Amino acid sequence: MSNFTGGKLKIKGGDLPGLKKKKKKSDAAALALALANPDAEGGDGSNSKAADAADELKKTLHGHALSSDDTQDRRTAAEKKYDERMKTLETERLRKMAEKSHR
Repeated sequence: MSNFTGGKLKIKGGDLPGLKKKKKKSDAAALALALANPDAEGGDGSNSKAADAADELKKTLHGHALSSDDTQDRRTAAEKKYDERMKTLETERLRKMAEKSHR
């Protein structure tokens, strides 16, 4: 009744004998290597050159780089409202706990 002759089951579209999977490039490994070897970029090995090299590496890996010295608030209006609401709820909770401190 069954036509199964035995052997390994084959999955559709996978494990083709002639093809190999491509390895993914590791962005973190390249960044760690650049940060670990600051003098590989230039001769004097100053920190500013290492920082510039790291920034350039980030730009090339990710296509853009955000500066860390921005003080601009990037939250949406809903996030700001949520944070404000949580702050008021926290103050109310603390006020209630202060009233019950004798127990």
